[in-house]
Amino acid sequence: MPWPATTRIKASPMFKKVYIALLTVAALGACSQDEIPIQDPMNTPDNKPIAVTAITLEPQNFIPHIAVVGSIQAAEEIVLSAELIAPVKKIHVREGQNVKRGDLLLSLDSEKVELNLTRASESLQRAQSRLQESDDNFTRRKELAEQKTLSQELLDAAHHEWQRAKSAVAEAEAAASLAQRKLTDSRIISPVNGVIDQNLVEVGEAVQEGQDLLLIQATDHLEVKTYVSERDIHFIREGNKAQVTVANWPDQTFAASVSTVGIAGDRRTGNFPVTLLIDPIANSSAVTLRPGMT
Repeated sequence: MPWPATTRIKASPMFKKVYIALLTVAALGACSQDEIPIQDPMNTPDNKPIAVTAITLEPQNFIPHIAVVGSIQAAEEIVLSAELIAPVKKIHVREGQNVKRGDLLLSLDSEKVELNLTRASESLQRAQSRLQESDDNFTRRKELAEQKTLSQELLDAAHHEWQRAKSAVAEAEAAASLAQRKLTDSRIISPVNGVIDQNLVEVGEAVQEGQDLLLIQATDHLEVKTYVSERDIHFIREGNKAQVTVANWPDQTFAASVSTVGIAGDRRTGNFPVTLLIDPIANSSAVTLRPGMT
């Protein structure tokens, strides 16, 4: 369940002028400073003059605030998938657990992969040995050909053998590299700091290549999804500053800014979607915000 959050957004400076102007007009008939006697012409000379006050209007720095309710979410959701066909050997994390970039999350059975890597490494060694032999043989035959003691036909045969050995080494290197990569892919590592949202497989389950394994909510960047009324949406601009408070810590505020402002209102409510990005640098308090907390 998303974490309810209350957000106060400072409106765009363009609309600050509108508010100031309205307040100025209102103040023109309400405030006073210097008393000036004014004679009412309808009164007789025996009546006393009426005391009034004149004021000087000055611009005020007024910033309107808009309070809305939203939910904290991860700005990035990551799905980790299998890169090879193998059974799930061990799941090292549980749902809701905090993880860091580089943590081991899940292990696939790597027995066959390790065997393939061993075979590929041995094949590479044999191919490299044959290439060395072919290179030595080709070098000797070139020397003999330069001395006119070896036919061109035998020299060409040695050259072709060296080329085949060189190609065999390249193929063996590619096979060993693939086997090594599959061994690496058998260990699912977290690419970000975040929270495990869902474990999508079970231990012993035979997964296919491309099958989803884990869902992570990245916590390096959090955002607030909210909706603003048709009356207030005109005051919101990308980059506006905002303050976010959550139910569990009502006295703690978190700095944020408007990242997106929707252009289409909700058909049912008429409210417009707005996304706030919580500043991870400015919010270095001991309070840890997490997506999905209640």
